[in-house]
Parts: sequence; structure tokens; C-alpha cells
Amino acid sequence: MADTYAFTFSLEELVLLMRIADLPALASLPANPFEGVSEERALGALAAAERSLRARGFLQPQGPEKPFAVYSPVLALIGTCKLARAIAMVIAQPDDQPTDARYYYVSPYMAVEHAFPDEGLHRFTGAPSIDDLADPIKQFLRLDGQQALDALPAGSLAPTAMEAARNAASAEVAFQTLIDQDVPEALAQPLSQSFVHPVCVGTVSVSVPDSPNPRRNAGLIVDQRTVWLLEQENSDGPFRVVSISAQDAIRRVCDLMRPPAGDAQGSDGRNQ
Repeated sequence: MADTYAFTFSLEELVLLMRIADLPALASLPANPFEGVSEERALGALAAAERSLRARGFLQPQGPEKPFAVYSPVLALIGTCKLARAIAMVIAQPDDQPTDARYYYVSPYMAVEHAFPDEGLHRFTGAPSIDDLADPIKQFLRLDGQQALDALPAGSLAPTAMEAARNAASAEVAFQTLIDQDVPEALAQPLSQSFVHPVCVGTVSVSVPDSPNPRRNAGLIVDQRTVWLLEQENSDGPFRVVSISAQDAIRRVCDLMRPPAGDAQGSDGRNQ
């Protein structure tokens, strides 16, 4: 695996960096980061952010009367977010922690993860390709050695039935909901257990504007034994449900985030 590198910023530091680099707002940031804050307080916060960035070496002087330059590895990270050919939001709902979200920006030469390690903090991790961020994605979605359940057919489930099974009070109720939807019993039994007792529920939403398929989505129900992949042909259609391994799940998640063919990534194009 190629090396990755990361930087963490406050919201005010990040906004200032984006302004100095003349970059547009990120999909992972609010449209108005200072909404509800007086102009005086906003200016004070940006002044404090400038002092902090200078002290950390992320803003570098260029000489008298010249604007600061952004430290080049930081500029590569946030610049990739502007040049991204694919933008993904991954949401994880673990059974033992609050729901969390991460964003991924993928260009032909770099992939960047935007995470939120604590309130008000933004961590950016850069790597040559999305495959080099597979390990943190696996940890985020609790993908840890699960295997595909052998000899299980793929199932089809209407969105309303999916919601009812997911919200069932017990595995027995979820099982009956699936049976009523003509899901084979061999599939309904393990699937109902996973619906009611998941390790993590994940959703992946990807925007790939310059492609024949500009919207890509998938859901994951992760339990101790297996991972259920949920896919829809369209927003109103039924879900296709199939048991896969953790390794296959992370491969499919990374594949969803790849830029269009012809924008192939590789470590030779690393941008630092």
C-alpha cells in the first residue's frame, strides 16, 4: 500500500485556506460556514485561524506586500477536492457508536478522505488512489473478515418491505416480513438476523458527473458473519440483496468511487 498523509484543521482554518487558494466550497462543508455569526466575530475567527496556520507552517510568507502561499502538500489535498471526478459520501451507523459520515474526493491522480474526528475539526487524508484508502474505509464500515454465506441465492426486496424488516422489533418479525415478500426461507433466516442485529449499516452515495452513470449508490448491512450488499436499478425499484465477503465489499465500494474510464489512477501520478 502506498503512503498516505493527513492534516487536521478547524473549520475557520479550512475556510481561510480555501479562500487563499481561491477554491470553491466543498460538498462536505456548509454553504455558509458562518451562518448566524456576526461579521465581527467571523473576521476575528479568521484572523485567529491565520495566526494558527502561520504558526503551523501551512501559510508561508512570499515577501513584503505579497500574499501568503499555502503549503504545497496541503494545497494538493484541498486542490484535489476541486479537481475530483468522483465525490462520495459514506455514512456508517455502527451498533455501538453514533452515526458518522465521511466524504471522498477522487481525481485521476489522488484520492482524499474528509473525515470529522471531533466537533469542529476536519481531517484530510491523501493517497495516490482510492484503493490506498481501503483500510480506513474498512474500519469505518466495520468490515473485518466477514465471509459470503455459501449457496445463498440473491434476493429481491421492495423498498417498503426493506424498511419494515429493518425496523422490525425482533428477528422473528423481520423474518415473517421477508417471507411475506416471497424471499426464500434460506435467505430470509440469516437476513432477518442481520437486519435486527447488525454490527454496522452503511450507505455509499457517489456523484460521477462525467460518466454514463452519474449517480451510484449501494447499501451494506454488516454483521459478524457476512456483509449484505443492497443495490437498486433505480430509486423506486426493488433492492437486490446478496451476501458477500468483507473483501468483496470494500472492493465494490472502491469501484463505485472510481473516476470514468480513461481517468485511470496510479501511483505514478501522485500529486504532492
